[in-house]
Amino acid sequence: MFEVIEHLNNPIKFLCRAETVIKPGGLIYLTTPNFNSLDRRVLGAKWSAIHREHLSYFTPETLLKLINDNTGLEVLHSETRNLSAELINYLRNFGGKVPLQNIYVSSTEITLIAEPLDLRSKIDQTRWLLLLKHGINQLLNASSLSSTIIILLRRSKK
Repeated sequence: MFEVIEHLNNPIKFLCRAETVIKPGGLIYLTTPNFNSLDRRVLGAKWSAIHREHLSYFTPETLLKLINDNTGLEVLHSETRNLSAELINYLRNFGGKVPLQNIYVSSTEITLIAEPLDLRSKIDQTRWLLLLKHGINQLLNASSLSSTIIILLRRSKK
């Protein structure tokens, strides 16, 4: 369930149905935007996850409570992950004064470009930026402030 649950008008009913259709011992991998994320806190209404197609928003705590209170699914793993390029762009552009799409990171400097995805690839290709990214992600994950909630569930084997 990659980025699905936030689009549903009845996520409880959906999870209960998912529990019945997977085999005993079967797994559900669920991701959704984290409403408790640093992204949402900094970007507010400009956060890209806030739009009319998303009918529900979750924090790690609210999603785990929904699962535990309404299903028999076992939570095998729960975490938040990732610092979004959207937030990096916003912060780099002095609070959004430069369009989000116009950042480029090379091994020595940050300059303006046309595609936001280039930022991610350039960070991943630059050793010190990649180490910085991993360090920031570790801190955000530990505090549940990362961009995405990831939960691995299992149906009981009975």
